[in-house]
Amino acid sequence: NILLDSSNQNGSCVASNLETLKIYNNMIGIEGAKEVGPILRACRNLKYFRYEGCRAQKEGTHAIVQGLADMTAQSPAFQHPLEALLLESSLGCKEEDPISAFCLLLPNLSQLSHLKLYDCGLESTGCDRVLTSMKSLSRLEILEMGQNEMAADNIENLTIILQNNLSTMRVLNLESNELTSLGVELLVNAFRGSNEVAIERLFLSENQIGERGAMALIEAQNDNLLPNLKVLTLDENGFSEETVENL
Repeated sequence: NILLDSSNQNGSCVASNLETLKIYNNMIGIEGAKEVGPILRACRNLKYFRYEGCRAQKEGTHAIVQGLADMTAQSPAFQHPLEALLLESSLGCKEEDPISAFCLLLPNLSQLSHLKLYDCGLESTGCDRVLTSMKSLSRLEILEMGQNEMAADNIENLTIILQNNLSTMRVLNLESNELTSLGVELLVNAFRGSNEVAIERLFLSENQIGERGAMALIEAQNDNLLPNLKVLTLDENGFSEETVENL
């Protein structure tokens, strides 16, 4: 592996100096993921890691997560410089799935400002586990958890994350989940009582928001709960024509 070759780097390999690593939209599969794990382990200064569309499946995802865990373990507690982590991989939701190790490493990423977990097979149980493990993070600017079957039951833990990051979070992407009217009502309530809500882009398309959820969003706008909002997506949520007009 050329990134791990230290013969021409004064004893250090290329990976140890990487600040950005993007691997996406290819077919390296499980075996490719197993090659990426050691590269991550060698990274000392990585700030941006994107791994999406690589068909790692759960076996390969175990290797990726282990590489991340080994990488963070080499830094002083809670001091690894990783700022952006973008994953589209099979984290799963069961105890034996990669989600377990992933939730152990998340609290160590105190510098994290962008977390994307898209189509990771989390389901409601896995969403709760991830959100619970994120409660100590306070620098989030972008949180993307689309296509994970997140439901209203998960909003309580999400509310804690939002309240810890209200003044910094600019983008919240929850599209293609299973949020109902109740979920959106709870989400809107998370923005009440604060004048520091920084959210500029809110993605809620392809959920199950319905009429009550739409009304909650209208009330949020009327009450100026999202004063910095510039983009709101609500496609495919089963709204009536009247509700669309009100929106």
